[in-house]
Amino acid sequence: MSAALRALPAFVLLALPASAADPPPWSVEGQWVDTCLCALPCPCWKKEKPSFGHCSEMFFFHVDKGHYGATRLDGVEVVQVASSAEGKTTSQSRKDKDYTISNLYLPAHLDPAAAAAAASIFSRLAFSGPIAKLHATKEVQIKSQLTADRLKVEIPGILLADVRMHKDAAGAPEPFVYPTTNLPWIGPAIQGESEIFEFHDDGVSWSVQHRHATFAHFSYSSERGPLPWEPGFSAQRGP
Repeated sequence: MSAALRALPAFVLLALPASAADPPPWSVEGQWVDTCLCALPCPCWKKEKPSFGHCSEMFFFHVDKGHYGATRLDGVEVVQVASSAEGKTTSQSRKDKDYTISNLYLPAHLDPAAAAAAASIFSRLAFSGPIAKLHATKEVQIKSQLTADRLKVEIPGILLADVRMHKDAAGAPEPFVYPTTNLPWIGPAIQGESEIFEFHDDGVSWSVQHRHATFAHFSYSSERGPLPWEPGFSAQRGP
């Protein structure tokens, strides 16, 4: 497979409607799906070391409703792919800024203002960027099929993921067993599992089947202030 992609150009970043020091009010909410290389359930959620030495993961965001100032983000889909350092918890690897890769992928069809707004918000929610030795924001073709209990997403030549929700004998979604408070922008999660999770970009590759996944609703806004891994965060403020 081949893909036409490009790093987000500098002039797009300058299209933000306010300066980085004084960003406009923003909010996003929608559906979030995560899958990684870990066994079920992923031990990273209880701050233990990954199942197989490191955690390579995908975050998929579908915005049901969102804005960055006057720029609407309804319907935008964003993918982040990252891989932590060997032998460490993911939180320690983020702190040490030694992730192998952490790339943010935006839809190529977005106009410059929407692309810049999405990059500004989701680089924060997904703690992408300089936590990793390799990091980039790229505009790509994102093909997705998202239903209430399954996600199929492809970035041709880069990513293929097919993730399904676990259900009990009665057909009800199976709750995820660990707290999700590590990420204050998601609510209680549902256990899932990948049929396939494959990634090839910037010299980093993996392909696995039947590994951990989670489904959840996400929501965050500028009114809630800094995230736990950002300067200025106050634990007293709450998520």
